[in-house]
Amino acid sequence: MKEANIKNGYIEVQEGQVHYSKMGKGKIALLLFHESPQSSKVFHKVIPSLSKIFTVYAFDTPGYGMSSAPSNPLKIEKYAEVLVEAINNLGIGKYATGGCHTGASIALEVINQKGENDAIFCVLNGVPYFSTDERQQYMNNWSPDIDIDENGDHLLWAWDRYKRIYGEEASKDLINFGAIGILECLERYNWAYNAAFEYVPDNLVENLNTPILFLNSKKDLLTHCDIEADKVAKNSKLSLHTDHPGQLHMREPEIYSAEVISFYNSLI
Repeated sequence: MKEANIKNGYIEVQEGQVHYSKMGKGKIALLLFHESPQSSKVFHKVIPSLSKIFTVYAFDTPGYGMSSAPSNPLKIEKYAEVLVEAINNLGIGKYATGGCHTGASIALEVINQKGENDAIFCVLNGVPYFSTDERQQYMNNWSPDIDIDENGDHLLWAWDRYKRIYGEEASKDLINFGAIGILECLERYNWAYNAAFEYVPDNLVENLNTPILFLNSKKDLLTHCDIEADKVAKNSKLSLHTDHPGQLHMREPEIYSAEVISFYNSLI
């Protein structure tokens, strides 16, 4: 999934190092935050197209991909705090954020902490705009602790998990990508998941002045959250595409990129 012209970089923060993928020389920095428990690689198919308009940074959340791991689980606010430090240390000015699932929460919280003065827009996929019962169900059931099993049962668990999440029609390469991502951080795969389930973005969704694009597939696990969030956001657009069970940025990168660029163009 790596594109040849995408550059890798690290920026020092108090918590260690934050890794990012970068491409482009646009005046606006588009800051992308991945879903749990993956890495910035999930955006590598959309970065080249988006980099024609923006300077694109796709960050690895602390503890995932190639970013330094914290010693204990963090909350979304702390993940965002570390990433805002990285963003500021990179000297980024005018910016937009984008995120999928856990990354959607981080994308919102980065704007909350960095401020709206330089924020141009936000593109969200699967923001956790949950009911109380649904939030509790995810917290109880979605991300149990998993140990490395001497018979390799954890390997089959990872494969079956992503075959279920990505759908029966998903390619073996896509399922393998997801399984490898979770296995690389198995001991803490659920830290960011749990942080996202605990994080309540309702106030930000309802009061943010920054324009929001809710961009998703029609059958993502959290599409219904985007639909409800769009109803209450001050300045938003809902854009749903294809019948894939999520991962629009990986499965349909041309659609994802075109929608983001079109939304930006509608604002200028």
